Amino acid sequence: MPLKALREPVRTRDVDGREIVLVQLARTDKQAKLFAVDWDRLTASGYSANWAWNCRAVRIPNYRTNTLRASRLVAGVEAPGLRVTHRDRNPLNLRRDNLVVKPVRPRQSDLNRPR
Repeated sequence: MPLKALREPVRTRDVDGREIVLVQLARTDKQAKLFAVDWDRLTASGYSANWAWNCRAVRIPNYRTNTLRASRLVAGVEAPGLRVTHRDRNPLNLRRDNLVVKPVRPRQSDLNRPR
C-alpha cells in the first residue's frame, strides 16, 4: 500500500495537449514530469507517491529494494543489461517519448578479464 503523497502532484497538459503530472521532489524545488497514464499505473501498482532527487536521478522509495529509478519504471525496464537515457538530457523529463532504452556496453577492463 503506497504512502499518502506528502506533496500533492499537479495534473496539467503539455505543449502538445497531452495530460501530464508534475511531481514535486523531496527537499528540492525540482519537479519531475511524466504522462498521467504512467503516474496512474505506478501509483496503482503500489509505488510511493513521494519521489526524491538523488544523484542526478529521480528516485522512488521502495521498502523492498531501497530506491528505484523512476525512469526505469516508466520505461518498463527490469533487465540489468539495459540502461535508460533521456533524449533531451533532462533527467526530470520522464515522459515516455523522451526515454531511450539502450544496452549497457561492457567496460574494456571487463572484456580483457580472463574467464
